[in-house]
Amino acid sequence: MGLFDGIDVESASDDPFAIADGTYEAFVTEIKVGPTKDGSKIGMTTTFKISEGENEGKLVSRWLMVPEVEDPKNPTADEARALSFLKSHLLSLGVPAEKVNSVDADDLVGTEVYITVRTANGYCNVRKLVVKD
Repeated sequence: MGLFDGIDVESASDDPFAIADGTYEAFVTEIKVGPTKDGSKIGMTTTFKISEGENEGKLVSRWLMVPEVEDPKNPTADEARALSFLKSHLLSLGVPAEKVNSVDADDLVGTEVYITVRTANGYCNVRKLVVKD
């Protein structure tokens, strides 16, 4: 009979967090800014919960670097690029351009979106984000 008494463990996914590439309805559950585990960078993590289909309830996160800008009036090319990614992300979440500097995470929790995910190098990445009408 075996250790699992007839349960088919063999056919289970090798990765319990795997999400097939595709576009999903989801909503924002959390946004937080903080240091990476090793403390070498600061990032913003947006966590989404899929709200439909076979992946309903699964979480997907998007991490973006928050640059430590030394001269706000003259950011380096890398700092400017990181700021542009942050701005684009916030605009995609429906934040008006004039509010990107003052938006609070709580304002965005619950925002319904469509996310397009792709798996690359073992990581599930949010490649596209559109606010749900």
